[in-house]
Amino acid sequence: MKSYLNFLSRNKLYTAIEVAGISVALAFIIPLVSYVSDQWLVNHGNPDYNRIYTFTFYPEYIAGCFDEPEFLENNIPEVEETTLFSATRPADIKVGDDSYSIQLLLCDLNFFDFIPTHFVRGNREVLNDVTSALVSESFALKIGFGRDAVGKHFVLDNVEYTIEGIVSDYDRSLMHPHDVIVNIAGPTLHYYWEHPQRIHYKDMCLFRVQRGTDRDELLRKIHQAARVNYAAFYKDIGEDQLENYMQLMRYDELADSHSYTVTNINPFVFKAMLILSLLLLTFAVFNYIALNVAMGTFRAKEMATRRLLGSTRAVVTGKILAETFCMTLVC
Repeated sequence: MKSYLNFLSRNKLYTAIEVAGISVALAFIIPLVSYVSDQWLVNHGNPDYNRIYTFTFYPEYIAGCFDEPEFLENNIPEVEETTLFSATRPADIKVGDDSYSIQLLLCDLNFFDFIPTHFVRGNREVLNDVTSALVSESFALKIGFGRDAVGKHFVLDNVEYTIEGIVSDYDRSLMHPHDVIVNIAGPTLHYYWEHPQRIHYKDMCLFRVQRGTDRDELLRKIHQAARVNYAAFYKDIGEDQLENYMQLMRYDELADSHSYTVTNINPFVFKAMLILSLLLLTFAVFNYIALNVAMGTFRAKEMATRRLLGSTRAVVTGKILAETFCMTLVC
């Protein structure tokens, strides 16, 4: 190692170029890779992501209605499980004498099979009681209860709810942050239950299909059944326009820039950042290899001398690799 350091000190230009090149490359690569990693975790948060879909009536944004789970379960035999939720609804609640503006998530119990959620206290079953609620860790701290929030009460839409559980804040998730989670079957959205085919951009149905389900055949069946079930919606749409209105979107394809139901993921930006990260990493690696080859040429005499003095090829090779590794750490 001492001889290598002496060599670097005698060849300051090569050393400066190598350190500067790798440093600049890493300065761009690290944030890009971090972004790509975060987006990948969002897109693939559920291990069954390639079997989870939603269908939307409008190509511009994700929209759903409250009868979608029943519609799918009654008409599409490939569907294994559904969930219905209504997300990112601003609301006001009262905790004692204090009022808070919150982000409210309304969902059924199956929701937690689709969106990974860590329960700090309690579990999904508490939502079987439509006047029970879950709160996020950050909101529990905000209202001054912390982990003692369980058992406390708040009032939403003139209904008293009891906090029966705490969940970790959604991080790298398909879901936007939420403060409070209540059962979607509760009194808050009674209007939507009375008009289950009313399409609203805050409502969304996710469903998981059987393994091996053909996507095109799945979409064909949904289209066919929708002509009857959603006849009122399609009555003014020509047959040739149906496919332009209803779209099937997979879990890792969900990109919602209009309704803010789920985290906005732009597939094009994700792919562009991934390609850029790989290109920068490739250039950095090739630059590093080229400079080390150039340095090795200058050090050929030293290595030949070591062989003549009895060092084996394995020892010389190991020395070069160890020095390269140490140089990488320094950079």
